[in-house]
This record gives sequence, C-alpha cells and structure tokens, in this order.
Amino acid sequence: MEREEKQAIFLLILVIFIVSVAHVILSILGSAPFAALYSADIAEGKLVLLEGTVERVTITQEGGHLILQVQGVQIFIPASTGVQHMIVPGNQIRVYGVVQTYRGQREVVVSRLSDITIS
Repeated sequence: MEREEKQAIFLLILVIFIVSVAHVILSILGSAPFAALYSADIAEGKLVLLEGTVERVTITQEGGHLILQVQGVQIFIPASTGVQHMIVPGNQIRVYGVVQTYRGQREVVVSRLSDITIS
C-alpha cells in the first residue's frame, strides 16, 4: 500500500471513531440539553419539554397509539414506544417531543420511550 492510501485509511478509521464517540455521548445526554420548555407560541418542529398531570388517556382505534392530554396540550405517543398500559390519568409525566400540527391541532409528538418519565 502506498503512503497516501495508508493515510486515507487512518483518517477514515479516525472519523468512524469520532462519530461513534459522539453518538455514545449524545445517547447518554438524551434530549434534555436540546429541548425548550413548551409554550403555546413555540414554533412547529421544535423539540420541547412538557411536564404536568395526565388529564386524559386515549388509545387510537388504528395502530394502538396513545394520545394524552397534559395541561391542555395533546401528546401523541406511538405504539412502538410500548407505554400503552403504563400511563393513566393522574400520573405526573415529563415528555420530550417535537411540536407538530395534526388536523389543525398542535400536539407534542414523542418518538422514544426514553423521552417519557412517569412519576
């Protein structure tokens, strides 16, 4: 192998290592450092933190997704998170999710189980 080829392989391995370390660090940190507190005027597409008491729990007929009402805000939790039977009205909850509009109504969409804390 030529010197340039060895350097290219070394740089490629170094980049893979750096990306792997960054992935591990971001996985450990989670969503918290990047989320803003939810407010009614926050822009769509923003990552937010919403805390409060679960007022209502609904399971969708198709897909078995969870829709919560917390502080008057709708929270959509996909069935893939596996929390369907873990959340009941009266639970204190903390969720990280992205603000979206669905059928004209704002909601917070949660994507991972690790973005939900029930107390």
